[in-house]
Amino acid sequence: MKLNKLVIAMGLASVVLTGCGSSSSTPTAEADFNITAIDGYIANGIVTATCNDIEYTARTNGAGVAAILADGSDISECTAEIMGDAETRDLDAPDVAWLHTMATLKGLSVINPYTDVAAVIFANNPALSTAELMDEVVALLDIPADVVAGGVNLFADFGGNNADSGLDTESLAKISVLAQSTFSAIVKLKAALPANATPAQAKALYATVLPKVTTMVAAKITELGQSNLTGKVFAAKFTLPTLAFNEDGTLSSDLSGLTVELVESVDPKATGTGTGTGTGTDGLNQG
Repeated sequence: MKLNKLVIAMGLASVVLTGCGSSSSTPTAEADFNITAIDGYIANGIVTATCNDIEYTARTNGAGVAAILADGSDISECTAEIMGDAETRDLDAPDVAWLHTMATLKGLSVINPYTDVAAVIFANNPALSTAELMDEVVALLDIPADVVAGGVNLFADFGGNNADSGLDTESLAKISVLAQSTFSAIVKLKAALPANATPAQAKALYATVLPKVTTMVAAKITELGQSNLTGKVFAAKFTLPTLAFNEDGTLSSDLSGLTVELVESVDPKATGTGTGTGTGTDGLNQG
């Protein structure tokens, strides 16, 4: 049985809703480790770190960082997930609540859309190393080589607050736009899956839909050029039939004719809770 220890430091409870490039209160020095959550940076989100079956919870601050007090546990022993509520904000769209979830892998200090996909892959094959999981994410999403050129770490903090990322402005812009646009589709796919969906079923659906999204967003990135990428996010608009799966978790529904449209949006995820039908027929409100 998992135990839960809620730790919301007073210094972290007040969220400073400022731009992504700005700084905010430094996490408490007493923390055993910090977790950064980024879609855009997620402020006032509930991060739960699970260390040896004990859960430790803290809110992210204005820079998307949660200071986890875990009774001395090392981050290498812990997985983590962020959940949004009415007080949670994506700092790229601070006027609306971020009402979603993202997960990360054991030992990682960042939660982002790519770690969320990796967590699904890991659930299917827990023998994979972190490096192998990153390769699996690139393959599953069909991420173009120029986006991940130069050994880009997809599981790192690719936001503007990370001066140590080692990435140039162009690389950061490409990864950020692709990651946020991918997550807009993931929100819809999660909503479309049955409540008792297995990791194999989730992976099968992701593998069918997300490469189409990646291809279209990558083309938009090339079309716009780096100088026009600031603040861009593209919502993936698509209609899914009722999903059916084979016993082995593979998708039996015929999605060969699935078409995906992109709609430019300030924040394509924030207008919905992610609990709808997942059909995508209303464009943005499913996510």
